[in-house]
This record gives sequence, structure tokens and C-alpha cells, in this order.
Amino acid sequence: MTVPIEDSISPRPRLTLADLLRAKAPTPAPKEYADYLPIITTAINPPVVRVCLALLAAALRGHQDWASAADERSPDTFRPDRYARAIEEIRAGVPIHHPWLSFRYGRICVTDGRHRLYALIDEGYTHAEVTCDHEHAAIVRTIGAPDVQIEAMPRDEDGNLLPDDGLPTAGFYRL
Repeated sequence: MTVPIEDSISPRPRLTLADLLRAKAPTPAPKEYADYLPIITTAINPPVVRVCLALLAAALRGHQDWASAADERSPDTFRPDRYARAIEEIRAGVPIHHPWLSFRYGRICVTDGRHRLYALIDEGYTHAEVTCDHEHAAIVRTIGAPDVQIEAMPRDEDGNLLPDDGLPTAGFYRL
């Protein structure tokens, strides 16, 4: 098809790259549960990690003990009495125990607190504090907020990260 010369030079709206890209939706403010009971365990000062619940749910997807959606909850993964108690406590804003995460068989697992995590997710919380063993802290931090977790790691006087939980310092974590 040929285009008449007068049409090819007529003023038309021109598209720019900005016209083709979608504007990024503003990130909603995180909703974080903030009231926890003191940690009672035989571990000495277990680390507390702030995790993103969406990343945690994604990491747990497909695990035999986790139901990614409410309709997947079965007697194997869900106890209605524990869930009801967790929902009641969270809605009332009373202190709850930290869920406990671990790293086994190459993936993050919930050791304790699955129903509290279900309740937090179902109530619309985006972040929560969890605890774990020292040897699992570096892995659990990967589903946290990096800007918070990295800054919380110990540093020497030059700003270099110190070894954490017995693991060597990774150079790419230097800020």
C-alpha cells in the first residue's frame, strides 16, 4: 500500500517510549504484625528475621506441609482449631509466638507456626517476624526485606560485613 506524500508529512501524534511503557503502580505500604511474645527456646539468642509473606508463601509452594491456597487446606496441612485461635489473636492484636522456620532438604520449611502464618496471610499482612536456628538465618534472610536484613548484619569499623552465623562473608553483600 502506498501512502500519499501529504499524509506522510501531516502532523500526527507521535508516540514516545513513555507511551509504550506502563507506569509502575505505587507500592502499597507494608502491613506488618508487630506484637510478639518473647522467644522461649533452648537455642541461644535465635535470630529474628523480618520476612515478606508473599516470598515465604512462594518458597513454601509445593511443600507437602503447606497449602498455598485456602481450598488446598486438608486435614494433613490444616487444623481449624489452631487457625481459629490464630485469627482471633491476630484480630485482637495480642502478642503471638514467632513462627519458626528452618531449611531442610534444600528448601525453607515451617517448623512451628504454620497456622499463624496462614492467619497473617489471610488477614492481609505483608510482612512478619520469624525466628530460626543460627545456621539457617542466611537462607531465611533471602525472603526478607534486603535493605533491612543486610543493614542488620554485623560490620567491622570499615563497613565490611563480618561473618554471620559461621558462614563466610559474601563480597556482593558489601554496601
